[in-house]
Amino acid sequence: MKKIFVATFAFVILCVGDLAVQAQDRIFLVTDYTHIPQGRRAEDYIAVEKLWQRRHQKAVDAGICLGWTLFRVENGGRTDFVTVRAYDSLDKSINPWPESLSQGLYNSDEAKIMEGTGDSRQSIFSEVSERIAAVGYNGRVDSSLVNVRNYMKSMPGKDALNIEATVYSKIQAEAKKAGLIEKWAVAKRLYPSGKDMNWDYYTANWFTKKQMKQAWDGEKRRKIVEAALGKEEAAKLPDNATWRTRVRNEIWYPILATEPRSKK
Repeated sequence: MKKIFVATFAFVILCVGDLAVQAQDRIFLVTDYTHIPQGRRAEDYIAVEKLWQRRHQKAVDAGICLGWTLFRVENGGRTDFVTVRAYDSLDKSINPWPESLSQGLYNSDEAKIMEGTGDSRQSIFSEVSERIAAVGYNGRVDSSLVNVRNYMKSMPGKDALNIEATVYSKIQAEAKKAGLIEKWAVAKRLYPSGKDMNWDYYTANWFTKKQMKQAWDGEKRRKIVEAALGKEEAAKLPDNATWRTRVRNEIWYPILATEPRSKK
Protein backbone atom coordinates (compact mmCIF):
# COMPACT_ATOMS: atom_id res chain seq x y z
CA MET A 1 0.00 0.00 0.00
CA LYS A 2 2.84 2.39 0.73
CA LYS A 3 4.03 1.94 -2.87
CA ILE A 4 0.56 2.92 -4.07
CA PHE A 5 0.76 6.09 -1.97
CA VAL A 6 4.10 6.98 -3.57
CA ALA A 7 2.51 6.73 -7.01
CA THR A 8 -0.36 8.89 -5.78
CA PHE A 9 2.02 11.63 -4.65
CA ALA A 10 3.73 11.64 -8.03
CA PHE A 11 0.30 12.31 -9.52
CA VAL A 12 -0.26 15.08 -6.96
CA ILE A 13 2.81 16.94 -8.22
CA LEU A 14 1.42 16.86 -11.74
CA CYS A 15 -1.87 18.23 -10.41
CA VAL A 16 -0.46 21.16 -8.45
CA GLY A 17 2.10 22.17 -11.07
CA ASP A 18 4.47 24.91 -9.92
CA LEU A 19 3.68 24.22 -6.25
CA ALA A 20 6.30 21.49 -6.52
CA VAL A 21 9.08 24.04 -7.04
CA GLN A 22 11.24 23.96 -3.96
CA ALA A 23 11.31 27.05 -1.76
CA GLN A 24 13.07 27.44 1.54
CA ASP A 25 10.03 28.51 3.52
CA ARG A 26 7.50 26.08 2.04
CA ILE A 27 6.40 22.99 3.93
CA PHE A 28 4.28 20.25 2.39
CA LEU A 29 2.53 17.67 4.55
CA VAL A 30 1.60 14.14 3.49
CA THR A 31 -1.02 12.65 5.82
CA ASP A 32 -1.99 8.98 5.73
CA TYR A 33 -5.10 7.85 7.62
CA THR A 34 -5.29 4.28 8.90
CA HIS A 35 -7.82 2.08 10.64
CA ILE A 36 -7.20 -1.02 12.75
CA PRO A 37 -9.37 -3.82 11.33
CA GLN A 38 -11.55 -5.94 13.56
CA GLY A 39 -9.57 -8.73 15.19
CA ARG A 40 -6.32 -6.78 15.07
CA ARG A 41 -4.63 -4.99 17.94
CA ALA A 42 -3.42 -1.40 17.96
CA GLU A 43 -0.28 -2.56 19.79
CA ASP A 44 0.67 -4.77 16.86
CA TYR A 45 0.21 -1.92 14.42
CA ILE A 46 2.35 0.41 16.54
CA ALA A 47 5.06 -2.26 16.67
CA VAL A 48 5.13 -2.29 12.86
CA GLU A 49 5.31 1.51 12.74
CA LYS A 50 8.30 1.39 15.09
CA LEU A 51 10.12 -0.52 12.36
CA TRP A 52 9.00 2.05 9.78
CA GLN A 53 10.25 4.78 12.12
CA ARG A 54 13.81 3.64 11.45
CA ARG A 55 13.33 4.16 7.72
CA HIS A 56 11.69 7.55 8.27
CA GLN A 57 14.61 8.57 10.49
CA LYS A 58 17.02 7.60 7.72
CA ALA A 59 15.02 9.80 5.33
CA VAL A 60 15.24 12.69 7.80
CA ASP A 61 18.98 12.21 8.28
CA ALA A 62 19.43 12.11 4.49
CA GLY A 63 17.64 15.44 4.10
CA ILE A 64 14.70 13.95 2.21
CA CYS A 65 12.07 14.45 4.90
CA LEU A 66 11.77 17.17 7.55
CA GLY A 67 10.02 14.92 10.03
CA TRP A 68 7.58 12.05 10.53
CA THR A 69 5.03 11.47 13.31
CA LEU A 70 2.52 8.78 14.19
CA PHE A 71 -0.58 10.10 15.97
CA ARG A 72 -3.50 8.42 17.72
CA VAL A 73 -6.72 10.21 16.81
CA GLU A 74 -9.32 10.95 19.45
CA ASN A 75 -12.93 11.97 18.70
CA GLY A 76 -12.21 11.77 14.99
CA GLY A 77 -14.72 9.15 13.92
CA ARG A 78 -12.93 8.62 10.61
CA THR A 79 -9.74 6.86 11.60
CA ASP A 80 -7.74 5.38 14.46
CA PHE A 81 -4.26 6.63 13.57
CA VAL A 82 -2.57 9.06 11.20
CA THR A 83 1.01 9.47 10.07
CA VAL A 84 2.33 12.82 8.85
CA ARG A 85 5.47 13.38 6.79
CA ALA A 86 6.76 16.91 6.21
CA TYR A 87 8.82 18.00 3.20
CA ASP A 88 10.33 21.23 1.95
CA SER A 89 9.58 20.09 -1.62
CA LEU A 90 6.85 17.88 -3.06
CA ASP A 91 9.47 16.39 -5.37
CA LYS A 92 11.02 14.61 -2.40
CA SER A 93 7.76 12.81 -1.65
CA ILE A 94 7.88 10.93 -4.97
CA ASN A 95 10.59 8.58 -3.69
CA PRO A 96 10.51 9.04 0.09
CA TRP A 97 12.43 5.85 0.89
CA PRO A 98 15.20 5.07 -1.61
CA GLU A 99 16.37 1.46 -1.41
CA SER A 100 19.73 2.64 -0.09
CA LEU A 101 18.02 3.78 3.12
CA SER A 102 16.99 0.25 4.01
CA GLN A 103 20.32 -1.47 3.46
CA GLY A 104 21.33 -3.20 6.69
CA LEU A 105 18.42 -1.57 8.52
CA TYR A 106 16.44 -4.74 9.27
CA ASN A 107 17.19 -8.35 10.06
CA SER A 108 15.35 -11.11 8.20
CA ASP A 109 12.51 -11.35 10.74
CA GLU A 110 11.97 -7.58 10.74
CA ALA A 111 12.06 -7.44 6.94
CA LYS A 112 9.32 -10.08 6.84
CA ILE A 113 7.18 -7.99 9.23
CA MET A 114 7.73 -4.93 7.04
CA GLU A 115 6.52 -6.84 4.00
CA GLY A 116 3.28 -7.61 5.84
CA THR A 117 2.58 -4.03 6.91
CA GLY A 118 -0.84 -4.12 5.27
CA ASP A 119 -1.95 -6.95 7.54
CA SER A 120 -1.71 -4.73 10.64
CA ARG A 121 -3.91 -1.89 9.43
CA GLN A 122 -6.20 -0.64 6.68
CA SER A 123 -5.05 2.43 4.76
CA ILE A 124 -8.14 4.60 4.36
CA PHE A 125 -6.95 7.60 2.36
CA SER A 126 -4.18 10.16 1.98
CA GLU A 127 -4.09 13.94 1.83
CA VAL A 128 -1.46 16.46 0.81
CA SER A 129 -1.47 19.98 2.21
CA GLU A 130 0.81 23.02 2.29
CA ARG A 131 1.59 25.15 5.30
CA ILE A 132 0.53 28.73 4.58
CA ALA A 133 1.34 30.45 7.87
CA ALA A 134 2.68 29.31 11.21
CA VAL A 135 3.81 30.29 14.68
CA GLY A 136 6.71 28.15 15.82
CA TYR A 137 6.00 25.25 13.44
CA ASN A 138 8.74 24.20 11.00
CA GLY A 139 7.62 20.72 9.98
CA ARG A 140 9.06 19.00 13.03
CA VAL A 141 6.89 17.84 15.90
CA ASP A 142 7.67 17.65 19.60
CA SER A 143 6.34 14.25 20.65
CA SER A 144 5.25 15.64 24.02
CA LEU A 145 2.71 18.06 22.51
CA VAL A 146 -0.97 17.40 21.79
CA ASN A 147 -2.21 18.51 18.37
CA VAL A 148 -5.75 19.94 18.09
CA ARG A 149 -6.96 20.15 14.50
CA ASN A 150 -9.90 22.11 13.14
CA TYR A 151 -10.96 21.40 9.56
CA MET A 152 -12.52 24.47 7.97
CA LYS A 153 -14.65 25.44 4.99
CA SER A 154 -14.75 29.01 3.68
CA MET A 155 -18.15 30.66 3.49
CA PRO A 156 -19.22 31.55 -0.08
CA GLY A 157 -17.34 34.61 -1.31
CA LYS A 158 -15.00 34.69 1.69
CA ASP A 159 -11.24 34.12 1.67
CA ALA A 160 -11.05 32.42 5.05
CA LEU A 161 -7.56 31.08 4.47
CA ASN A 162 -6.23 34.59 3.95
CA ILE A 163 -7.94 35.81 7.12
CA GLU A 164 -6.33 32.97 9.08
CA ALA A 165 -2.90 33.67 7.60
CA THR A 166 -2.88 37.47 7.92
CA VAL A 167 -5.02 38.13 11.00
CA TYR A 168 -5.30 35.04 13.15
CA SER A 169 -1.59 34.27 12.85
CA LYS A 170 -1.02 37.50 14.83
CA ILE A 171 -3.52 36.41 17.46
CA GLN A 172 -1.89 32.99 17.76
CA ALA A 173 1.55 34.61 18.06
CA GLU A 174 0.24 36.66 20.97
CA ALA A 175 -1.25 33.52 22.53
CA LYS A 176 2.16 31.88 22.32
CA LYS A 177 3.74 34.87 24.08
CA ALA A 178 1.16 34.48 26.84
CA GLY A 179 2.07 30.81 27.23
CA LEU A 180 -1.32 29.53 26.03
CA ILE A 181 -0.04 27.54 23.04
CA GLU A 182 3.29 26.13 21.86
CA LYS A 183 2.75 26.15 18.10
CA TRP A 184 0.12 26.97 15.50
CA ALA A 185 -0.22 26.51 11.77
CA VAL A 186 -2.75 26.85 9.00
CA ALA A 187 -2.49 24.66 5.91
CA LYS A 188 -4.46 24.47 2.69
CA ARG A 189 -5.39 21.21 1.07
CA LEU A 190 -3.72 20.41 -2.24
CA TYR A 191 -5.00 16.88 -2.75
CA PRO A 192 -7.73 15.73 -2.97
CA SER A 193 -8.96 19.00 -4.45
CA GLY A 194 -12.20 20.46 -5.69
CA LYS A 195 -14.86 22.89 -4.49
CA ASP A 196 -17.18 20.02 -3.58
CA MET A 197 -14.82 18.79 -0.87
CA ASN A 198 -16.14 19.33 2.65
CA TRP A 199 -13.11 21.30 3.90
CA ASP A 200 -10.66 23.75 2.34
CA TYR A 201 -7.99 24.06 5.00
CA TYR A 202 -7.20 23.21 8.59
CA THR A 203 -5.68 24.93 11.58
CA ALA A 204 -3.49 23.07 14.04
CA ASN A 205 -2.63 24.08 17.58
CA TRP A 206 0.03 22.30 19.62
CA PHE A 207 -0.40 22.32 23.38
CA THR A 208 1.34 20.94 26.41
CA LYS A 209 -0.93 18.85 28.64
CA LYS A 210 -1.11 21.79 31.06
CA GLN A 211 -2.12 24.20 28.29
CA MET A 212 -4.85 21.79 27.18
CA LYS A 213 -6.58 22.44 30.51
CA GLN A 214 -6.42 26.22 30.15
CA ALA A 215 -9.30 28.10 28.59
CA TRP A 216 -8.61 31.34 26.78
CA ASP A 217 -12.03 32.63 25.92
CA GLY A 218 -14.01 35.56 27.26
CA GLU A 219 -11.96 38.35 28.83
CA LYS A 220 -8.66 36.52 28.37
CA ARG A 221 -9.31 36.13 24.64
CA ARG A 222 -10.31 39.79 24.29
CA LYS A 223 -7.01 40.89 25.81
CA ILE A 224 -5.05 38.55 23.54
CA VAL A 225 -6.85 39.83 20.42
CA GLU A 226 -6.39 43.49 21.40
CA ALA A 227 -2.71 42.95 22.14
CA ALA A 228 -2.28 41.33 18.72
CA LEU A 229 -4.34 43.72 16.59
CA GLY A 230 -4.88 46.86 18.63
CA LYS A 231 -8.24 47.87 20.11
CA GLU A 232 -9.53 49.51 16.96
CA GLU A 233 -8.82 46.57 14.66
CA ALA A 234 -9.92 44.08 17.29
CA ALA A 235 -13.32 45.78 17.44
CA LYS A 236 -13.70 45.30 13.67
CA LEU A 237 -12.90 41.58 13.78
CA PRO A 238 -15.86 39.77 12.19
CA ASP A 239 -17.60 36.90 13.91
CA ASN A 240 -16.07 33.57 12.85
CA ALA A 241 -19.42 32.24 11.66
CA THR A 242 -19.57 34.94 8.97
CA TRP A 243 -16.49 33.80 7.06
CA ARG A 244 -15.84 30.12 7.76
CA THR A 245 -17.43 26.94 9.08
CA ARG A 246 -15.70 24.43 11.30
CA VAL A 247 -16.41 21.09 9.68
CA ARG A 248 -14.65 18.82 12.11
CA ASN A 249 -12.48 18.89 15.22
CA GLU A 250 -9.95 16.20 16.11
CA ILE A 251 -7.36 15.72 18.83
CA TRP A 252 -4.14 13.99 17.80
CA TYR A 253 -1.84 12.44 20.40
CA PRO A 254 1.73 11.75 19.22
CA ILE A 255 3.00 8.21 19.76
CA LEU A 256 6.17 8.00 17.67
CA ALA A 257 8.27 10.69 15.98
CA THR A 258 11.60 11.06 14.24
CA GLU A 259 14.40 13.10 15.75
CA PRO A 260 15.55 16.31 14.00
CA ARG A 261 18.29 15.89 11.43
CA SER A 262 21.64 15.99 13.17
CA LYS A 263 23.88 18.91 12.23
CA LYS A 264 27.35 17.76 11.26
